[in-house]
Amino acid sequence: MDAAATVGSGGLLTFVHARAGARLDPAAAEAAVRAAVADGRPRTVALRPVAPKVRDDTFRTTVLVRTGENRLYLYQSGRLTRTFPVATGMPAYPTPTGEFRITLKRFRPTWVNPSPRVGWGASMPAMIPPGPNNPLGTRALNVSAPGIRFHGTPAAGSIGYNASHGCIRMRMPDVEALFPLVPTGAAVVITRGGGSSRWTAGGVRVHRRRRRGRLTGRPRRPDAGGRGLDGRNRGWKVGPANPPRRVRGSRWRSSTSPPSCPSRSSNR
Repeated sequence: MDAAATVGSGGLLTFVHARAGARLDPAAAEAAVRAAVADGRPRTVALRPVAPKVRDDTFRTTVLVRTGENRLYLYQSGRLTRTFPVATGMPAYPTPTGEFRITLKRFRPTWVNPSPRVGWGASMPAMIPPGPNNPLGTRALNVSAPGIRFHGTPAAGSIGYNASHGCIRMRMPDVEALFPLVPTGAAVVITRGGGSSRWTAGGVRVHRRRRRGRLTGRPRRPDAGGRGLDGRNRGWKVGPANPPRRVRGSRWRSSTSPPSCPSRSSNR
């Protein structure tokens, strides 16, 4: 049996360990049956051992991203060890789902404009070297999905939203903490699990409210029981795309559009 990582009923990963199998030779089995029928004596057919094609070390380090929750889960040796908030693709540029691999790790990457003449890249420079204004931040981990990577961002306010051009954004300290923990070749699983996105194609922004000891709005259910990994209740409230700015001390902010992420490029 091959090793595998599957998404369980709670939306998180469960792991199946690899086990050696056995194979029966059909020709030898048929000959043994014919001989046994002919003379009435039992026959024994040896099984051939078969090693698993996918071993446990394939999933020694696995990254799960749930775009509906905008959260990253890091698994090491089958155990959940770290979680980080992220930003994923907006409706026009959704983050692809499926199973992928980390193909390249980049320290202080240079951003290269993928569309310098037309579209959203027309107003941006041809390239941005490493520095405080680099859209990729201080670290980037390329994924086997074309143009997709985990990377830091100077736009920390976009974290927790579906705000990028497909990449997975992280706060700078978080991506710097993740970088040494995830080797090249590590498995990446991206799903749409985790409830409603925090930005919708219809211009409706989903505002999250946190109140200690009570649940407000429509309950979000990233895991069984409607609770997050930290055990706290979560609440949602849906408002217009440009809600009025509230007085000082408000928990919400006004916005007219999701922050853009010029990171879905062919950078290497």
